[in-house]
Amino acid sequence: MNESELRFLKSVYSEYYLKHSNLVEVPPPVGKREIGFVIGNEKVMRRHMSFQDNEAIRKYILNNLPWDAFHSCSVYEFPENPIDKKNIIWNEIAFDIDAKDLGCEGEVYWICDRCGEVLKKGLQKCPRCENELREVNFITSTCIEKTYEKAKELVFSLIEDFGISEKEIKIFYSGHMGFHVYVDAQVFREISQDERREIIDFLLLNELQPSLLVTFSQLQVKNIGVGRRVISNMIKIIESPTDYVFLDEISVKKIEQRKNELISSIKEGSLKLILSLLGQRILKRIIQEALSMSKIPIDPSVTLDEHRIIRMPGTLNSKSSFPKFEVSLNERIYPLDLLPSYGEKSIKLKIKFAPSLKVKGETFKKLYNTEEEIPRFYAAYLVSKGVAQVV
Repeated sequence: MNESELRFLKSVYSEYYLKHSNLVEVPPPVGKREIGFVIGNEKVMRRHMSFQDNEAIRKYILNNLPWDAFHSCSVYEFPENPIDKKNIIWNEIAFDIDAKDLGCEGEVYWICDRCGEVLKKGLQKCPRCENELREVNFITSTCIEKTYEKAKELVFSLIEDFGISEKEIKIFYSGHMGFHVYVDAQVFREISQDERREIIDFLLLNELQPSLLVTFSQLQVKNIGVGRRVISNMIKIIESPTDYVFLDEISVKKIEQRKNELISSIKEGSLKLILSLLGQRILKRIIQEALSMSKIPIDPSVTLDEHRIIRMPGTLNSKSSFPKFEVSLNERIYPLDLLPSYGEKSIKLKIKFAPSLKVKGETFKKLYNTEEEIPRFYAAYLVSKGVAQVV
């Protein structure tokens, strides 16, 4: 990235923070948390900082325009000390769900910065000029929507299975391809590392045997805990049977003919109608698929690591130049349409390549080897990805 691109990004960052520094908010107690920033053109991580309050953090950000900003999930006696001398007072619990953990990696391309070749398949060198190729992962609307739904599933599980109040949970779009869920509940401050591992295993369904959820002798699914998630996902399979390759044409036809009856039966936790209609083999495949769909693929390291620092709410993510911001649990709108307002004026870019993306109510078209005038916030996204230059 050359000096003109760096200056452009800094101007967008400055505009964003001048308009939205009020969104920058570290959870209390602010002065007892470690703060970290990625600063300078060399993008150096600077950790083990502390600030008395959010206003001091906002002032630092406005003066220094860091590329990224983070805060600790733990509350320390001495947040500025080295890790082994911070003295943990208590740990908050946070969860990170990323699109890649759902098998949704966005639009991945390999780009040659010398000749402009764009490939959908991964190669080490450009077939035209032998230059090293660079992998670029673009955000996609589909991946954002799928990940948002999983984040909401996580929240519902925390409420229903762990008894956490909705008021004690916050959900954030991370600014790139994932979502963060914060839990500020007294019961979670006191749990051990082993108990955190049990929570992770429960959400990921690690080594879960179907017999723990399904009483095969009575053909009944237990409508509690994970069983509720399994029932919900079995219904999704019945609602759209053509989406699942393990269902043959005959099975799909039978499902379509008695769909409403099947859904009503599954809602009651009964598997008798599925067995009589589709047979044991298909029933087992449906259960296996529903179990797989019921996993909530959190990043275990974020939840387990006592000294983990997580992206600061309200700050920009250098992978996209989009901010991390809070979204509603009950929100039905597409999350990127809620992006705060900044960088609305247009700027002319020379663009190597960009797939289509829906953001802020507008669908930006696919672009290849062209010059275009686009809003500055979207231009910053493409420059951050290394696929565009300011003209």
